[in-house]
Amino acid sequence: MRILELLWNLKTLSVFMTLFLITSGCRSGNPDHSTLLFNVTGFLTTEAEPNSTIYLFVVPDTSFDTALNTVANHPYILKGPIINEINFTFAALSPGDYVAMVPRSSFPGNFQGFPIAWEFNRFNYSLKVNFHGGNGKYSVLSFSIRPSLEGARTEK
Repeated sequence: MRILELLWNLKTLSVFMTLFLITSGCRSGNPDHSTLLFNVTGFLTTEAEPNSTIYLFVVPDTSFDTALNTVANHPYILKGPIINEINFTFAALSPGDYVAMVPRSSFPGNFQGFPIAWEFNRFNYSLKVNFHGGNGKYSVLSFSIRPSLEGARTEK
């Protein structure tokens, strides 16, 4: 009876691992572009207060008005720390249009910094900064991750 239980558990584990490998997109060779995820890193133009946070939003377009409306009226999808008062990272982003936001209150005194992302070309996808700016409440960065139009070289 004990052997049957052990065999059943091994079979269940085997089925689970097979399903995990299939659904995680584990493939050899060229990457599956439908499952590509990108890490986005950047910096602030002015140091923020210690323990400040940056927020990330998905937006339907890349206009300045949409960016400000989204950060004021919609929930963020990710938040992360400002590292060493100036750097930030968002991990595992799929292609799309995004706005990153740091509250104006995160900057000391009369200073207001703005987030800027490092642009890249990877696996024929590009990160392009649309704009950075803000108002009296928010410092924002609009960026897009999209298929490259110029057939960018592949980096690993």
